[in-house]
This record gives sequence, structure tokens and C-alpha cells, in this order.
Amino acid sequence: MNCQRVACALIAMAAILGAWTADASACTSVRLKADDGAVVYVRSVEFGSDCLTDAALLIVPRGYEITGTAPGGKPGLKWKAKHAMVGGALANQLALIDGMNEKGLAVGGLYLPGFAEYPKVGPDEFAKALAPHEYALWLLTNFATVEEVRKALSQAIVADVVLTYWGFAPPCHWVVHDADGKCIVIEFVKGKMNVHDNPLGVLTNSPTFDWHMTNLRNYINLTATAVPPLEIDGMEFAQFGSGSGMRGIPGDYTPPSRFVRAVALSRTAVPGKTAEEAVQQGFHVLSAFDIPAGSVRDRHGKTILMDRTWYTVAADTKNKRYYFHTNDNRRVRVIDLTKVNLDAKDTVFIPMKGKEDVQDLTPKKK
Repeated sequence: MNCQRVACALIAMAAILGAWTADASACTSVRLKADDGAVVYVRSVEFGSDCLTDAALLIVPRGYEITGTAPGGKPGLKWKAKHAMVGGALANQLALIDGMNEKGLAVGGLYLPGFAEYPKVGPDEFAKALAPHEYALWLLTNFATVEEVRKALSQAIVADVVLTYWGFAPPCHWVVHDADGKCIVIEFVKGKMNVHDNPLGVLTNSPTFDWHMTNLRNYINLTATAVPPLEIDGMEFAQFGSGSGMRGIPGDYTPPSRFVRAVALSRTAVPGKTAEEAVQQGFHVLSAFDIPAGSVRDRHGKTILMDRTWYTVAADTKNKRYYFHTNDNRRVRVIDLTKVNLDAKDTVFIPMKGKEDVQDLTPKKK
């Protein structure tokens, strides 16, 4: 068993023992809207082990036949892809982390440890069952808008199905965006599906989405504008420098703090006039959540897991362009769905990993 498999096994053991914490996956998701109406979904992917070293881009064509997984590894929901899509997945597996389809629907799965609890599914419901790692795939290959998703949610059941590669069922919730700017969050809590409107387009991890929205009321004094000097008994007290309007914004890596920071930055950052500008701005916003390896650690017995940002994606839902950069290569790369053979016969996996692409601008000696 190699080091990567050992790390994954350790994580699985921690999850089984109930030791999994919010630190183990610190993903952040935001939405920006450009002046031209383009909607850009941006998210980071973090994990507390080396289980994402083989992450890859997955392209699923129209007409591709997919069978979901029911409890016990039994066949689950069967469907044929109506829409082609591209997204981040585990290498050579239909285990989708996030993605965007040809209609501009974008879906991201983020961890919800300690709160996510999927419905109990009996054999009579296996024909509607999906594993958590297949849910985003089902949404993206079937639907074009948030409203279509809403109307069809009863057609599938997310069951407590183990992802074999990791050894446990990922505890997730999902954010869904469409090209018109509508957004919802789908959560399974105590076996029940909860669907929340998400007008701010932001999502992190635990607790549940409604808790995060309530918590925002603790930070309604934040502003991008510097506060004016304060005069007390003839004495003037001025701020030390720029940024005083955001004084008090939480800067740690916990999900509640990242949620507040993500709302503040995504709502104050100038998105730009075009989708391309919004994509670049989105990467800048998400850089505020980038986790260097070692900055966030979680102890499980004698084992220490170190969270890190494995990759960040930006989905231009207007022009159907899916951008990304990775932990080991900060160069922004893109898949343009309008240039892909959307009617291909099989899926395509494109590795994400690679060495840093550094441009050498040193002048040549004369």
C-alpha cells in the first residue's frame, strides 16, 4: 500500500470513529456577476490528506449512460446524460467534486461534517438511489437551470454509500448556480432534504447554511469604506491606514469565519465588465482563502493531517469556460465546452497535476 492509500485509510478510520472535524476539508465557494450579466462560480478544494493528488478534469458527453450506486454497492438510479459537462473529479472515477454543464449550470459539493445525514434507503428504493459522490454528476448531466433542479429533486435519493477510494461516504452539501444567477443550497440533515435559496451565492462547510446566514448578523457593521476619524473631547482619533471598515472581520480558517469573509469579499470586490474580468477577480477573491500546507492541522491520535488548497476553479456560466489552477501549478488553465465534442462516445479524464509553470524573463547576455 503506497503513502497515498495509507493516508486515505487513516482518514477513513477517523471518519468511522466519529473523529472527523470541519478542519479536514475547508472548501469555500463564491459567485460573482459581471457588468455584462455573466455569472461566474468560483470555489476552492481543500482536503486534509494526499487523496486529491490524482484529481483530474472529467468531461462527460451527451448520451453517456450512467448507473448510480445504491447501498451495499448495488445498482442504483440509471440515466442517460442529457447535457454534457466538465468538472473536477477523482482520477478515472465518476466521483465528481464540482463542475459546469453546457447550459451553464454549475454545482459544487462541499463538506458538511457532523451535520450531513443521508436518508435510509431500502431495497424498494434502490432504483432512485445515488451515492453522495454521484449527486453533482446527476444534477449536471440532467438539468439546465436551478428551477429544473428544484422540480426534479424528488427523482433521486442520496444514500449513505461508501466511496470505495476513500473508505467512507463523504458528508456533503451542494451549491447549485445557473447562468441567470439563481442559486440554491441542498442539504441532508437528519435524513431529510432541505433546500435553501442562496441569494448571496456563498457556501463553506459546517454548520448548516441557515446557521451561517443567521451568523452574518454579527457582522453587519463591516464595510469596504474606511471609517471616518472619531472626535472625543476635542481630540481626533484617526485610523492607522486603509481597511478600517473591515476591522473585526474573522481571519481564521474555520467555516463560519470563511463564510463571513467570503460574503464580505465577494460583495465588495469589483467583478469587472466582462466574464473574463470576473473570472480573474474570482481567483483573487479565493486567494484570500488559500491554505498553505501546514497552516491548518488536525490530530488523530499520533497522526497529524494537514489541510491544503489542492485546486481552485472558476466556471464562466455564460461562455461555458471552466478555468482552474492547482497547488503545484498556479498557471490558470481552461476547458472551453463550446470547443469540445459534446457527442463523443466516452468520458475523458485530463490530469490536473503538474509542475509550476514559471516564465523566465531574464534578459539574454549580449
